[in-house]
Amino acid sequence: MEEFLIGSFKNSWAYYLLAFAVAELLLFLKERKGLVPEIIVASVICIALTVQGQYQSHSSWAAENRPVLLALVNFLSIVMPLFVFVAVNELLVKIRKAVQKHIALLVVVLATMFVWPLWALYVTCASGLDCL
Repeated sequence: MEEFLIGSFKNSWAYYLLAFAVAELLLFLKERKGLVPEIIVASVICIALTVQGQYQSHSSWAAENRPVLLALVNFLSIVMPLFVFVAVNELLVKIRKAVQKHIALLVVVLATMFVWPLWALYVTCASGLDCL
């Protein structure tokens, strides 16, 4: 079991780093500009990652036979962490100390990214695109 967990994190550290960078960017925008620019940037990131997921999909059958459903599943899978980051940023803005804010954001990112594969699996199975 330890090899699975270590190997999984070893291969996916870039996703955790990307998620933390996105969460920090959204927190920065929330503090400096407000909610509307934060939502606009989150939407642009969501659309970009959906397009990237559409063209780098591992399921060629879904890409060829059900491309709209695949795009919808990719979008729903990506929007959940972004929604969590935007919602948590509403609470984190109220924290005064920067260290506490960044530690709380790091904990939220790690928790979200541990739950994210389960969310993506649920969305994929619930949509009827693919299931185990």
